[in-house]
Amino acid sequence: MTVDYLVMAGYLLGIVGVGWWGKKRAASKSDFLVAGRRLGPLMYTGTMAAVVPGGASTIGGVRLGYTYGVSGAAMVCSIGLGLLALSVFFSARIARLRVYTVAEMLSLRYGDAAGTVSGIVMRVYTLMLVVTSTIAYASVFDVLFDVPRWVAVVIGGTIVVGYSALGGMWSITLTEGGTVAGVYCLVYALAGAFIGMATKVLYPNLASADEAFATIVKHALPTGIKGLVLAAALSAMMSTASGALIASATVATNDIWARLRHRGRHEAPAGPEDQDDVGSNRLAIAILGVASMVIACLLGDVIEALTVAYNLLVGGLLVPILGGLIWRRGNLPGAMASMIAGGATVITFMVADGLLANEPVYYGLLASLIVYVAVSLATKPTEEAVVAAWRRRLAGEPAGTPEFSAV
Repeated sequence: MTVDYLVMAGYLLGIVGVGWWGKKRAASKSDFLVAGRRLGPLMYTGTMAAVVPGGASTIGGVRLGYTYGVSGAAMVCSIGLGLLALSVFFSARIARLRVYTVAEMLSLRYGDAAGTVSGIVMRVYTLMLVVTSTIAYASVFDVLFDVPRWVAVVIGGTIVVGYSALGGMWSITLTEGGTVAGVYCLVYALAGAFIGMATKVLYPNLASADEAFATIVKHALPTGIKGLVLAAALSAMMSTASGALIASATVATNDIWARLRHRGRHEAPAGPEDQDDVGSNRLAIAILGVASMVIACLLGDVIEALTVAYNLLVGGLLVPILGGLIWRRGNLPGAMASMIAGGATVITFMVADGLLANEPVYYGLLASLIVYVAVSLATKPTEEAVVAAWRRRLAGEPAGTPEFSAV
């Protein structure tokens, strides 16, 4: 294993070095959060492929294959199909909005209050994504080095927080060498399920199904190849953790803290380019990184953590997002009520039926849709100034400063 350990150590040192190099590229907020919006098709695809199929797709996908056979590919296949749908139907329109976060997009469409509420939902979602990837790469360190879980979490978490805080989104882009990324997810899903099935045959009595991936790699691959495969897997897991951590910090600083500071004022919050503060984002990454490590030590189950994240995101935000893109009559009261109703319904049914039940997200979506349509039709349409700014952004024109409605 000495050669494999050296390969992995070289990789881990390399990504820290890349993070330091990326620090020079991240001179502005735009550079730090979205790589300056200068990624070409190849680098964009590589980044999406790095961020989307991460810890849950690797450790969780193999675990599901180990437990359920080929049907375990369904989770990661769903992620790939969702990415394909987003790329085909909505990515061009969203790109023209030139926003950093979902909450910022909803603020443009409905008014500022929608950004605050959706920011809280996104904050929980992105933090839970960090937790899932943290649990995933900790399971690899746990099996390889036979250390307590909390030690594995701290080792991996410190590396991720370090290079994320240094280089931001450039770090993720540079450590990897979305329609293509969506197809890649589908292949990734089948590969994970087959690996899990093979592990079940060879090692049917593992103490935890989360150990399936690291176990099969450790015992079945030759020296040298083993280190490369584990380094590649850690790359996927840590890239997802890093991307989610940057997103969580962005939401905290851009969508929650910045809006709370402007609460009660008549003017809208300063635009993204006016808040060009990389230092505050780095501090937020450090704080949230520590929080994610603590939660990962307490939870320890990658599928449960991912289920909580997606239930809250889909149940609380999917209807207002899609409604804002395709239904002109949707308005701020409808979006606010939809987010609250969907989120509350999801939480209620997760408590009643369990974290892994399917019902919470179905009932959450239904409640969110009904409330969105009913409240939007029962209240006044969105202010014309907000609608005009939204249309200009969708057309790729500067939006100006919309007059956000107060709630």
